[in-house]
Amino acid sequence: MKPVELPGKVGILGLGRSGISAARALVGRPVQVIAADENQISDERKEAIRELEQKGVEVITGPDAFDRVLKRDLPLYVTSPGIGKTHPAIVALMERKTPIWSELELGYHLLPYRPILIAVTGTKGKGTTVMVTEAIFRASGVSVAVGGNLGTPLCDLLSLSPKPSVLVLEVSSFQLAFTASFRPHVAVVTNLYADHLNWHPDLNDYRRSKEKIFSYQKATDWAVLNGDDPGVLPMAAKVRGRILWCGKRVSESCPYCTHWVRTDEEYAWVSLGSTEFAVARWDQFPLRGEHNRYNAMLAIGAALLGGANPTSVGDALQAVAQQPHRLEIVGVIDGVTFVNDSASTVPEATAQALKSFAEPIHLIAGGRGKGGKWEVLKAVLADRVRTVYGIGETGRDVCRVAQTAGVQRSSYLPDLESAFREAVLHARRGEVILLSPGAASHDQFRSYEERGERFRQLVNRLRDGTAIGSGGDEK
Repeated sequence: MKPVELPGKVGILGLGRSGISAARALVGRPVQVIAADENQISDERKEAIRELEQKGVEVITGPDAFDRVLKRDLPLYVTSPGIGKTHPAIVALMERKTPIWSELELGYHLLPYRPILIAVTGTKGKGTTVMVTEAIFRASGVSVAVGGNLGTPLCDLLSLSPKPSVLVLEVSSFQLAFTASFRPHVAVVTNLYADHLNWHPDLNDYRRSKEKIFSYQKATDWAVLNGDDPGVLPMAAKVRGRILWCGKRVSESCPYCTHWVRTDEEYAWVSLGSTEFAVARWDQFPLRGEHNRYNAMLAIGAALLGGANPTSVGDALQAVAQQPHRLEIVGVIDGVTFVNDSASTVPEATAQALKSFAEPIHLIAGGRGKGGKWEVLKAVLADRVRTVYGIGETGRDVCRVAQTAGVQRSSYLPDLESAFREAVLHARRGEVILLSPGAASHDQFRSYEERGERFRQLVNRLRDGTAIGSGGDEK
């Protein structure tokens, strides 16, 4: 079901990547666009905004920009994902019952044709699942494009030529919260645990936003769900279509299910309604960690439901490239392996990262908290970690949990450089120095990518023999 036609006037709240994309998609249509941003505009965005103004978009900037555009009392507003539900502008619009769309909803509304649409959400693993899904389609010879939350906004994919037959989108809770008709043929949920509680009013709101991925599906559509994740299991009650389960024991725990992907120690196995068959060997899959096997299973299920060839799965998984900032091995120096997992921004993701290594680990963790509990690390810290170096706003919390877990050494350090230096001093040949923060980066960096790049720079400086950092207080 498509929403009603666009009104004659539309407001854009926020002129980051998605806001500019949304405004650009409306240019040339019979719509007056008024775009606003209350933050300082970077030089890169200034050029894009000038182009929008030249094409007739009215742009309002400054600290009172949102108040000014809300006073226009427009019939529809498109909001950027960086503007949380508790922002006064969003609260005011919700109280007025004014329609609010995300850029994702606008892009879906403006799609000029109907491709097979696969949407991937969840707390972690979305990007990897999208990447593997894309690889399987490409290995099958199917024309595919990817985008969404991390990558190319859906509104920018509208102008692709030729038109791909499949779109694979990473979708966030921020985007799903403000959808009114978005309907993927295949909706994938990787996992669910506390995150983004600085954006959502509470955990229930976060979960409800994720569940909106099913809200406009039909009985013929599919949900691909992680059957081993306790946060995902209750979401099955919200599914309007059919379910393909993924997990270790789905064939036993759901004996009447006809569609599933399961794993054993050697193979990924698939059932698509009749017989079970193996599609890939795990020893040919280059990404570390059990969580990445789950991401791959979800991708296999989504791709096969979308029309990919089962015989192409093995080759696709074998060719998957290591992703930046996700258990990325950035160097081996004097027998010590340096791993950048800066994209792990909740404690549960750090726990998964720690489980990915049999070698002793020196962990660098901490940053700006997002509502997760560090206690989830206790068991794996005790089992695998030699030293812990806490940084940023939650660094002392990490150290406290490490002490209760019996870790040999834990130290709070003021910054990444200091933590890196201390880890290098204590690491031995055959061990791992792992940056897996379990927290957001915004207390000390602009993004998790910048944090990961800084870690990479420190590794390169060490390789080049450049001195780094200073010490901290040991606990």
